[in-house]
Amino acid sequence: MESRKLDLIITIDEADADEHIIDDLTETLRQDLLEMGIEDVHRVHSPTSPAHTKGDPFTIGALALVTLPAFLPKIIECLTNLTSRSENRKVKIKTSAGVEIEFTSKKPLSNSEVLDLVRKLSLIKGESAKGSD
Repeated sequence: MESRKLDLIITIDEADADEHIIDDLTETLRQDLLEMGIEDVHRVHSPTSPAHTKGDPFTIGALALVTLPAFLPKIIECLTNLTSRSENRKVKIKTSAGVEIEFTSKKPLSNSEVLDLVRKLSLIKGESAKGSD
């Protein structure tokens, strides 16, 4: 049986950090995810942009990715490591089913919570796929 892929949005925020720092963190995370073997990782494009801007606008601090559930523990470990480097940093994962999880250095996940999260995200995707058949 083929595993269904998960659509995720990851956002990074850090109190008192300017948009250049957030942009650098986002690009570093994108590169880390690509090196991990996740092939479909890209910046989230802004639905609107100011009239005076040029190029392809994107939302600062946001990545969209499509992954197999098997990658979730590695992704969560990567995000936990990212948040542990600053006490003011928050990272959120949001699924297409609307489940949202927040990581902070003050609120790390235990191994059992990571496994429970992986199971929960995998089940939600499976249920939403069954409902659309």
